[in-house]
Amino acid sequence: MPCQDFGAFRKLGEGLLLGAVADGAGSSSQAHRGARHAVRAAIKRLARDLRTRDADGGRNRNRPNERELGALLRAAFADARADLDRLARQQGVPRGDFACTLIAFVASPDWLGAAQLGDGLLVSRAEGGGYQLLFRPDKGEYANETVFLTDRDGLDRVRVRSVQEPQSFVCVATDGLESVSIEQRAMQPHAPFFKPLDEYILAAEDERQARLDIREFLASARLEARSDDDRTLLLSGYRRGAPQS
Repeated sequence: MPCQDFGAFRKLGEGLLLGAVADGAGSSSQAHRGARHAVRAAIKRLARDLRTRDADGGRNRNRPNERELGALLRAAFADARADLDRLARQQGVPRGDFACTLIAFVASPDWLGAAQLGDGLLVSRAEGGGYQLLFRPDKGEYANETVFLTDRDGLDRVRVRSVQEPQSFVCVATDGLESVSIEQRAMQPHAPFFKPLDEYILAAEDERQARLDIREFLASARLEARSDDDRTLLLSGYRRGAPQS
């Protein structure tokens, strides 16, 4: 089977960073395509809306509030869903064939906006603070069950958070890493997992080398022994106001 995860990011001006990660449903035949299209559509819509905001003088206004960030992120999820609908119509198959989860965020040196549908994790750290899990993974009644973007009520179950303080570190990952990164009883980030990644990304100088190092980490024997699922990891750190990813 192909890898059913997909992740991507985009840097915009003024230190803005957009990121998204999706995990395709293992039981859906086109889930790998669904994840790829959902991530790309979400980032495309976020980039367009944020550029429009800048053109309208957004940089001279106050930072986006929770309501504005929520609207931006929900519009991105709606576009991702619409793209999966289009794919299903083109191929004459049920929309559920492209089922996937989706996590997306917009980060700046001063604030963070994030949204999640389904499982996976988004962890952040304010300067001088501890790691926080922004959303509890949305699990169903049975093992490996969650909610997908293609579900009838999928868009209604998107959760949104606004963090109105600088975040030095943001990590997004699919559920293949939950068992090693989240303390299940307390549902809190496992600091020994995140701290080395945090320190690494803040010190990274070469983006290409960072990608290679992260790929090597994800394929390590330690992780292979703890997870038989696809694994995707997106790391971001702010250093002197400039995002590293």
